[in-house]
Amino acid sequence: MCPASYSYSSTAELTPGAPCSALFVSKTTYPSYPRGMPGALFVNIPARGHINPTLPVVADLVARGEHVIYCLPPEDELLIRPTGATFRPVANSFPEARERKGGAMSLSELPAAGVRGAIRTLPELLEIVVADKPSYVVYDAYCLAGRLVAQLADLPAVATYATYAFNEQVLFSVTSGRLSDPSSAQRGLPGFDEAMEELVAKFGVPPIGLLDLLLHPEPLNIAFLPREFQPAGETFDDRWVFVGPSLAPRPEAEALPLEHLEGGPVAYVSLGTVYNERPDFFRTVLRAFGGTGWRVVVATGNWVDTGDLGPVPDNVILRPWVPQLEVLAKADVFVGHGGMNSTMEALAYAVPLVVVPQQSEQRVTADRVAELGLGQRLDPGDVTPESLLEAVTTLASEPGVAERLAAMQKAALAGGGHDRAAAEILRFTGNLGPGPA
Repeated sequence: MCPASYSYSSTAELTPGAPCSALFVSKTTYPSYPRGMPGALFVNIPARGHINPTLPVVADLVARGEHVIYCLPPEDELLIRPTGATFRPVANSFPEARERKGGAMSLSELPAAGVRGAIRTLPELLEIVVADKPSYVVYDAYCLAGRLVAQLADLPAVATYATYAFNEQVLFSVTSGRLSDPSSAQRGLPGFDEAMEELVAKFGVPPIGLLDLLLHPEPLNIAFLPREFQPAGETFDDRWVFVGPSLAPRPEAEALPLEHLEGGPVAYVSLGTVYNERPDFFRTVLRAFGGTGWRVVVATGNWVDTGDLGPVPDNVILRPWVPQLEVLAKADVFVGHGGMNSTMEALAYAVPLVVVPQQSEQRVTADRVAELGLGQRLDPGDVTPESLLEAVTTLASEPGVAERLAAMQKAALAGGGHDRAAAEILRFTGNLGPGPA
């Protein structure tokens, strides 16, 4: 079903990368802003799951003639360079995550870490605004520094959501009512009040409470998932655009011998880029599929020494990184952690999911996948060679799952993806160009 702010053109093909101008005719009118030098300032947190969906959006904006500046730590420059954007290095807003093996921070630590990240990066971002004179800011909703640099520089802002969009209905549902007393919840967050006091003292901004931190919609908010997958999707108004998966190949992954995947059903296994320090899980995967008729691709990530996993069966390809979209195009089942990027990419290819969630947000995704009949939740403590193989085999052969996946795939692709996201940003800023030739 198409979002209410758009009318759908039934003559357009629902294919990845199809121009959103062919799919949609916007009925939304955005406020007008005075403009300086045309250009966007993109601000994000240094997490691949949040950066990746923005990259094809940036490339589309550049192709339409927009000047884009992207701010991230120096080690992320190679991700930005292929988009054509101008890279500006800034301090790492979440060094706590990258300094920990496996990168796992508890969710209770994230609010204070986000405030400390804003304190760390705001001076550099404000200098970039003065030097480069962007006319608007596009920031990840988890990146407080992006929100504040727009506020302090009096620039219009667009928020992007690499995971679920939040309003009061979703927030209280997902937290099972634990935020019914926000003040009490805020006091339970380690270091949050102290970090906020420092932010207020250094930059003269009003203090931001926990609810305001979580619930701060901009005039335009872009979510990289279909409205049909978003919990309580019908409760979001015309400020929200659900564009679905923002798909683009990731060039850093090495090529795979895809001919290895012929001759049997294909399973793809990955726990993403953060919560992958799980050698016991990967050993279980090898035991589950070894000696079966399955063709298996396993991406272990960067925190597991593949040499410590034991013998690799002949029907398994084991790599730290793989070209995920190429593998999903051939996969019959995806065993993953429930990260939103990977989940959306699987849905774009109509691949059923066995979700083994590693943290609370991923448990929400696992439940959503199961609720919509798109796959199965399998908690880490329940993963055995037998339970994993049974889940994969059942999903691959269940016709009802395939039908529901086909419907969700259609919804995901109908969102318009990165092309629609870029077009909406340009409509919002009053600078919609002719697009790439």
